[in-house]
Amino acid sequence: MKTKLITTIMISLFLASMIVIAVPVKADPTEWHVYWPGPIQDAINGASDWDTIIVHTGTYVEYITVNKRVTVTAALGEVRPVIDGSFWISGVGATVEGFEVRMPEVLSPWDGIAVKANDVTVRNNVVKGLGLWLTTPGYYPPKGAGISVIDCVGVLVEGNSVHETSGVGIWLGSISDCTIRDNYVSETQYTGILLTDWYFFEGYPEKPPHHNTIENNRVASVGTEWNYDDGIRLGRKAHDNWVLGNRVTASIRDGIRAVGTTYNNEIAFNKMRGNGIPATGGVDARDMTTPPGANDWHDNHFRTSSGPVQG
Repeated sequence: MKTKLITTIMISLFLASMIVIAVPVKADPTEWHVYWPGPIQDAINGASDWDTIIVHTGTYVEYITVNKRVTVTAALGEVRPVIDGSFWISGVGATVEGFEVRMPEVLSPWDGIAVKANDVTVRNNVVKGLGLWLTTPGYYPPKGAGISVIDCVGVLVEGNSVHETSGVGIWLGSISDCTIRDNYVSETQYTGILLTDWYFFEGYPEKPPHHNTIENNRVASVGTEWNYDDGIRLGRKAHDNWVLGNRVTASIRDGIRAVGTTYNNEIAFNKMRGNGIPATGGVDARDMTTPPGANDWHDNHFRTSSGPVQG
């Protein structure tokens, strides 16, 4: 009886070992190569999450939608590909890197790179507007931001150059836990880097930006004598953000400005020089919070007569 019981157990264990459980296996990521004249959009449409789209040298006239978790990148060792149009990024976890984006500012407002999803990376791109106000005196109607990040979490904007945009250089609206670092913004008609509550402008319930880091960016020569604006601005109800180690020069109004409703932001180790003109009353740094001291300013360096932070 004991021998029969042992035999039965052994047979049961053997049969159990033969059972195969079907577990879905993710296919290996695919590389897609796009050569001029493209279109790049066809490769994105055909790709799956985690694939990489490698774009080779050329000028691509496209308005590109990145709606998947893919990497769209310039081919290494080649001349940077040009996008005569824009990127609209709505795919969670997508990456766009290595392009030159020439904004179509003669059309209706359209941002150069617009981020609309969480955990996106925008890295090492050049975004360039037409800069029409630089040669034509007077105010020029804004036609979009260079890079915009609206209502997102966990986005990285790193190592980009944004120049000559008729709107804001880098517009950050209602975001949280995002990092904006090592970017260069210059000669924008509006604010170089703007952090604010986007939904306030759109008429929806407030969603102030918080827990974002703006660090080691360089902002130069933003605003015009017809359109007073700042190098870096903490806008409506921005709170618990970090503005660290940035260099701001020659903004037409303030180098760094915190508007009256901001609070609990740390603004430190920034270098500011030559910001503000008499007509604007601009200074290197201005804290407009009420009561004073709602933000923590420390270890900033000034190179003009504006001196310490002014309230």
